[in-house]
Amino acid sequence: MRTSRASAVQRKRLLIASSFSVLSTAVFDARAHEATVAQGRSDGLSVATLLTRRDDDARLLDAPPEDDLVRLLGHGELQLRGTMLAPLSLDATPSYANANPGATKQPLGQRGYGTQWLRLRPTLQVGKNLRVVTQTDVFGGLVVGGLTQDVKSDNTPRDAFDSIGAAELRWLYLEWLTPVGLLRVGRQPSHWGLGLVANDGDHRPLFGDYRKGTISDRIGFATKPFGRESPFVLAVAGDLVRRDTFASESRGDHTVQGVVAMLWQGTTLEAGAYAAMRRQANERTSVPGVASYTDRLEAVVTDAYLRAVARPLPELDAFFGAEVAFTDATSDFPRTAQQLREGRRTSIRGLGVLAEVGLQAGSVAQEGLRTRARWVAKLEYGYASGQADPFAATQTRFSFDPNHRVGRLLFDEILRFQTARAATAIQDPYLVAESRPIPGIDLLPTNGAVTGASYVNPTFVFRPDASVDLAFGLLVAQATSDVVDPYRLASTGAYANYQGGAPRGRDLGVELDFGLEKRWVASSGIVPQLGFQGAVLAPGTAFADAKGNTIAPPWLLEGRAGLQF
Repeated sequence: MRTSRASAVQRKRLLIASSFSVLSTAVFDARAHEATVAQGRSDGLSVATLLTRRDDDARLLDAPPEDDLVRLLGHGELQLRGTMLAPLSLDATPSYANANPGATKQPLGQRGYGTQWLRLRPTLQVGKNLRVVTQTDVFGGLVVGGLTQDVKSDNTPRDAFDSIGAAELRWLYLEWLTPVGLLRVGRQPSHWGLGLVANDGDHRPLFGDYRKGTISDRIGFATKPFGRESPFVLAVAGDLVRRDTFASESRGDHTVQGVVAMLWQGTTLEAGAYAAMRRQANERTSVPGVASYTDRLEAVVTDAYLRAVARPLPELDAFFGAEVAFTDATSDFPRTAQQLREGRRTSIRGLGVLAEVGLQAGSVAQEGLRTRARWVAKLEYGYASGQADPFAATQTRFSFDPNHRVGRLLFDEILRFQTARAATAIQDPYLVAESRPIPGIDLLPTNGAVTGASYVNPTFVFRPDASVDLAFGLLVAQATSDVVDPYRLASTGAYANYQGGAPRGRDLGVELDFGLEKRWVASSGIVPQLGFQGAVLAPGTAFADAKGNTIAPPWLLEGRAGLQF
């Protein structure tokens, strides 16, 4: 993406992606499908059963509520990861170059590391119609291994041993099924459709892991205006955003929004659409303790998704899904000097598209585990619009929610830390003498999200039995606009990619992913898990230097252990 200044990069991403990642109707999420299956209301072909057979993550289901029964459920998970990765060389920060004269490159500094997290989700059921749902991360983060260097702009930079003490109350809400609809009040997740722009950070991807997620203080109500048996649902919600990928209350962002949504929940067809109106004010300090300023954003976001399933042959199920999101925003953030003098604001127009099609067949079953498909083949396509003109009055860069994981290496490690190093270097005291930070610079890092890129991602899962998953994936990706390193642009004025090569090289490369997981079911209902994942990338021209030489092929290997309970 050709970008003139870091502020333009960050702010346009803030406008586009922050408008997206939290905007959803949380009253509709994967748990509704799971509850349907758990209560035995959907034994044949349906959207709910197909998704459950395809994406089972070994999580134990809540027991169905019963009349006149008060029940406290205490499910959760403990996960451990040990990861090794190839050395990654990034731009040297000014401080590093000053300490190492002549250095133009600086390593990421992390070759091996271990992480852990413990997530608890107690649920109180009061009869059939009332639930109090909570979710808490007791701890989570880096516990052993090397530390990254100068990528602190990333949301989870892995630059400190930060697991112990990193507790967070993620959800605490009341859900009441009234005679006229479903009411949810409290701190709750936000997840919509395929998870393109709103993802709760609680849906396990095929490769990699979830991080953080959207949290809002919300009042939401959903009803079936045409009767209880009607597939049509209408919902409204009002949010005070506590955290999403591009807004955080802790750093002075005040964000409110209203949502109106419609959903058709048929047996083999599910479709939904919503519109959200968002107002965001970012309080920033220009001179610490002396002066402050406020950037403002007004946005309207529209999103539509569809899922459909069919059975073309006995024992063979086909599925299709698609989601399209568009934002229309006006903001103070990425204005040029001329716009500032003329009192004009910047318009934001971003487009995101996600589609999947696949087949699954056969079944494997084991006592204590759900019946699942023997094999699942899926082809996913994604598109996030890019931006090639940093001076345009309309900006068009788009970011997926980072918890929609695509592959394990390219987006989640390489591009993630390239952008984090650039954002960190731009703020280096040897480069920026003023105390005022570049506005929006904290939003340059992708944090692992698909940003300004398109991709094709075929995946295949095979299960010899119900307790084993073998997974394979191929990722082919391209940037949707010129690839420009904002740090090089800010420090030298040169339009170049992150390796110093021509920005017009848009080929991000081809990635191969693979993984294996084994599960056991103990008599107590605890599900231990062991496995590994790996990835290797054949880098494309977007990683070529000025001589046309690309970086050495990056790779990653990860051991995984877990306990679902």
